Amino acid sequence: MRIFSTDQNNVPVIFDTGANLTITHSIDDFIKFPQPLHMPLFLGGMADGFEVSVIAEISWTFEACEHKEVQIIT
Repeated sequence: MRIFSTDQNNVPVIFDTGANLTITHSIDDFIKFPQPLHMPLFLGGMADGFEVSVIAEISWTFEACEHKEVQIIT
C-alpha cells in the first residue's frame, strides 16, 4: 500500500493493490454525473458498514516525475 498526497487539494490518496473498488468523497472526481443506486450497497473489509451512495467511473490526475501528468481512470 502506498499513500500519496496531491499539492492542489492536499487530499491523501491510498493505492491498495488488494482493493477491488475505488472510493472517493468528491463529486468532482466522477467523469459523468453518477446516478443513485436502486438498492442499498455497503462496503466490507476495513470500511465495513459504510454505505455506497453511487457507482460510476472516476478520474484522478497526478503530477509525476519531471512535472508530467498521469491520469488514472477507474
